[in-house]
Amino acid sequence: FGYAQAHLVNTVGVSLDIAMKTNILAILWYTLSTPLCGYVSDKIGAYKVMRASAVFCILLAFPIYLLFNFGSFWSALCAQMIVGTLGAMFLGPLSAYLYSAFPTAVRYTGISFNFSLGLATIGGCCPIASATLIHLTGNKLSGAAYLIMAALIGFISILYIKRNI
Repeated sequence: FGYAQAHLVNTVGVSLDIAMKTNILAILWYTLSTPLCGYVSDKIGAYKVMRASAVFCILLAFPIYLLFNFGSFWSALCAQMIVGTLGAMFLGPLSAYLYSAFPTAVRYTGISFNFSLGLATIGGCCPIASATLIHLTGNKLSGAAYLIMAALIGFISILYIKRNI
């Protein structure tokens, strides 16, 4: 959500006021929808919910950036709420999914190492990578390529450690 605000202000030219308001509303949406996505994953399986999140993220990356780049309050809010929903679909079931992916003897080490490594390398690099792609190409939509790459890594990871939970 932090990058969305910076993108809206620095790249699109939206006022900081609009960027912050849409960001707060989207974070509230994300906060409320994460437990709901966890509940749904308990009913149909974390694998299915997380896989759907990754697929939708790949398919919607460019439309999300298009919405961001319209530069209105409603388009920015809609884009951030889509991102929030996709994030909730992935992170809501993640704890249960990771819990089942590691044997008891190495569970906490495996979960903490993998979660921290993924968050630092993929999530931590998102703002600079997306901004660099936009700067190098001159295309405000090129940041979507990084989002697609991250979703592909997530999708492949899910396939690799598929569990029935």
